[in-house]
Amino acid sequence: MTKRLLVLAAILAIALPAALSAPASALLKPKDIFKKVTVGPKGDPGGEPSIGVAPDGSIDVSYPSALGVLFFHSKDNGKSWLATKPVTLNAGDTTVNYDPSGATYQSNLRNIDPTDCGAGCLQIDIWKSFDHGVTWPQKATAAAAPEQPVDNAIYGSAASNMPMLVDRQWIDTYTPPGKGTNDARVYLTYHDFVAGLMWVNASKDGGKTFSQPVSIINDPVALANSACNVVPGQLKVVQSGPHAGRVYVVWLSGDVAENAATGCNETQLATFGQVWSAYSDDEGATWTDQLVYDSGVLSAGDGAGLISIGHDACAIFADMALDSAGNPYVVFALNAADAPHTGGPGDQWDIYLESSFDGGKSWNGKSDGTGAPYKVTSGVGSHIFPAVTAGDPGRVAVAYLGSDALVPQLPYGKAQPGGNPDAKWNVFVARSLDVTTGHPSWTTDQVTPSPIHTGDVCTLGIFCLPVISDRSLLDFIDIVGDPAGMVHIAYADTEHKGTGSASAGIVAVSNQVAGTGLLKPVVTHKPVKRPIHLPHPRKTRVLGEKLAATGVGQAPFAGLLLIVVAAVLLRVRRRNA
Repeated sequence: MTKRLLVLAAILAIALPAALSAPASALLKPKDIFKKVTVGPKGDPGGEPSIGVAPDGSIDVSYPSALGVLFFHSKDNGKSWLATKPVTLNAGDTTVNYDPSGATYQSNLRNIDPTDCGAGCLQIDIWKSFDHGVTWPQKATAAAAPEQPVDNAIYGSAASNMPMLVDRQWIDTYTPPGKGTNDARVYLTYHDFVAGLMWVNASKDGGKTFSQPVSIINDPVALANSACNVVPGQLKVVQSGPHAGRVYVVWLSGDVAENAATGCNETQLATFGQVWSAYSDDEGATWTDQLVYDSGVLSAGDGAGLISIGHDACAIFADMALDSAGNPYVVFALNAADAPHTGGPGDQWDIYLESSFDGGKSWNGKSDGTGAPYKVTSGVGSHIFPAVTAGDPGRVAVAYLGSDALVPQLPYGKAQPGGNPDAKWNVFVARSLDVTTGHPSWTTDQVTPSPIHTGDVCTLGIFCLPVISDRSLLDFIDIVGDPAGMVHIAYADTEHKGTGSASAGIVAVSNQVAGTGLLKPVVTHKPVKRPIHLPHPRKTRVLGEKLAATGVGQAPFAGLLLIVVAAVLLRVRRRNA
């Protein structure tokens, strides 16, 4: 027994001071925990859910399905979900956003259905709710456009009010200081199917009416590479700071050598090798274009800005987020290996991030598109469907679909139709807390306990061919941060079946319930108390404090004392024996 005490004392003498001297971050580093929750039935051809967090911390998910535009609300941080009445039965692409009052904005691309969308097929509607989606009393019209009722309560000109067919919209809001929800600025972006350019409509009356569309592409190189062939990305509005009210938009472009030759937007067979951004400081009236990244032919920028064949960033959208200071971050998937591509190990799609800390003038330190993107993913396999959210400056989380399987490619850089029928796909989240250093490190978690899809994930959009290709996940997943800095990821799942979902699968959310957040811990400083002076002061030492004139900490001294006591006990026991 005494020998055991001696050993224990020795261990304590060594381990205790080491533990006490370790930094708090090492001792208290929280484990990231995610829990998957079913939101609702996928309802083929449904999927690509949008997720948002309202100012009161509640969470909403909306997505298109065969049942209409479905909207789900959660009051308990994503643990349970309540379905509301479908916003409309004619479902296309959707988004969900808010203004500071808590009003909810739901957008929808009218699907091609002549019996339902009338003359407004492939135009964008925006509804507004004041009760978390229970009712949608306000529907936007274009400014000065007469209301013309059509079937299914879809009436008037759409918010997009575009004479050409449009696709894949994104929206965001901003309320100027001193204004309320009726004066909220609401911005809508999308691309068209004729000129193939990027457009923005703006509302200055809380989403009641929208302006005529404004083209945001005016840089000659951007215009040459984007003409007839863009993949629209996110729109975000800076909420505070020196650039408050600034509107950012991102998109992917093809190049002059490929666009027309590959059939423009109708096929998406070009390699979209350039990432572009534009910003406006006058409520969407004028725009400044900026090249975020140019993948070039063999290396960044070697195509003189006009040719970027060989690297494809269209897997499928570039996503954007703003941090609490308004700094923008853009993520995209790219097969960065040199052409001709083989689809072997090291020649797959990875996720990359670009950031700007000077108001979008330069990205990863460069203003000419040559700023090397930060690689988010690692290892063998393919990574697609990137989505990003940000907290405090430099703290970002990137969600994506990942598989260990190799996806075959065509030599010039597009994914081979049909993909890999054996690929197993999961959802992952990579987090960095130090993007501002210019050398970010990443921590990655798999947030789905088992694969959510098997086989091909087609990234050709509307050109995904039936039978050959599988587009059942549609085109993206989404991620958002909550007021505590925890993240929530929404995605479609074809492997698991929910109640009433038949064979279509489900829409699910993985909620972060513990771990490191995107917001820095708030440090509160307690008021300094004046010391009480005693007649005969006696210093009370704390464990680990150095003893006077020895340079030895109290903790190792205590351990040494334990050893001495144990040794004495052992000697006494031997004498008595």
